[in-house]
Amino acid sequence: ITQFVNLPDFIWLWRIAAWSMGLSIAAYLLLALSGIWMFYTRTSGRQRPSWVRSLHYTIGSIMVGLVLLLLTIGIVGTLGHYG
Repeated sequence: ITQFVNLPDFIWLWRIAAWSMGLSIAAYLLLALSGIWMFYTRTSGRQRPSWVRSLHYTIGSIMVGLVLLLLTIGIVGTLGHYG
């Protein structure tokens, strides 16, 4: 007999997924803005602040973490539902 996990018991997991998706969208927007800013300053010959590049890399690293978190939640949810 196969027992399926009751999905409402995993509501905390779906909340984490929802927050992670929302933060991922915000990170995408911030990455785009900082990338456009770095490109603009490079092509126009202007000096950019030194913290912009490190901010861009930090946001990118956070983005990778959020995507891996979403992947983990997807695997846990799939295994919980289908066994």
